[in-house]
Amino acid sequence: FPSHDNSIGSMEKFLRQGRLELILPEKFTLNHLIKWEDFLNQYSKPNTVAKRIKDFKHFLKYYEELGGIVGIPLSKIKYKESIGSKIYLTEEELNLFAKAPVTGRLEEIRDLFVLQCYSGLRISDLKRLDKNLGENRILINTQKTGRSIEIPISTPIKALLTKYSNNLPKIPDQKINSGIKEIYAIIYPDQTIQVRRKGGFELKRKSELITTHTAIRTFITLSAERGMPITSIAKITGKSMPVLIRHYLSESQKVADRDFKKAWNIVTGK
Repeated sequence: FPSHDNSIGSMEKFLRQGRLELILPEKFTLNHLIKWEDFLNQYSKPNTVAKRIKDFKHFLKYYEELGGIVGIPLSKIKYKESIGSKIYLTEEELNLFAKAPVTGRLEEIRDLFVLQCYSGLRISDLKRLDKNLGENRILINTQKTGRSIEIPISTPIKALLTKYSNNLPKIPDQKINSGIKEIYAIIYPDQTIQVRRKGGFELKRKSELITTHTAIRTFITLSAERGMPITSIAKITGKSMPVLIRHYLSESQKVADRDFKKAWNIVTGK
């Protein structure tokens, strides 16, 4: 599956480094697992490590179901994913970000981020957009999941595509993420947000936390605020509803207020 490509790649790299390319699942022991976790921790964040181990466990389970034998009890393979802060841009923040007074490479990064906010596309899919455009919609198979999705081209999307003649700038992900942080810090130099850490909470500058994934959360959350049902958001983004709720749909007060008033028959004044 495309969504497992990174996990497969990290395992292949570990096996090559340890000269274990020919090892069979029945020979992969607890000691190998510990060494792989140590290897992952050198290059990845805790949640990424958890995902790699989770994918590996799923593979071994499938291998056993096919009649294979594995060298480590599945109960010994443990991982823990934590839910990070669901940062997103409000309508006001998005409007100001779209008008940020930047030029050159930062202007291109700004436009790519804003296009993500209006489409919900991952940056990896955005880079292939020129080859996946219909007359009035984006038609694309997402790189991560392989799912086919269709996104109607709204006015903001159309304006940005026209600006670049449908040939969007190709910028490395790392530079995009650093540029996004720089632009947000220009607009909101002192804005902070409380994030959960082990043992309590920590105050962080919001600009330090923003990444290209923030744009996807922004699209999903603002779509919900505008009244789009989560089933439609799932259809447009190609994500399942559990994934949307757990990882992407931010805790929007506007959505909570609207649903609360509807549930309790509260009529607001004009």
